[in-house]
Amino acid sequence: MAIIKSPTITPGTALIIGGVCYGSWAIWMSRNYFKNSSIRKNYIDADKEYLRVHPMQKIQYEGNYDAK
Repeated sequence: MAIIKSPTITPGTALIIGGVCYGSWAIWMSRNYFKNSSIRKNYIDADKEYLRVHPMQKIQYEGNYDAK
């Protein structure tokens, strides 16, 4: 495999592009993974109360159900 040197993409630019892509993916995963995961489906099939569980959200207890 030959290494092609490009005058427009420097190693620093490549690192920045990679960091932006990885950061975007990490944000997307943190927002959407728990909504669509097969593990969540297994829990919901076993116990319908799990539908009310929202991972990565403020812990819910009797005192803050309606807190905004």
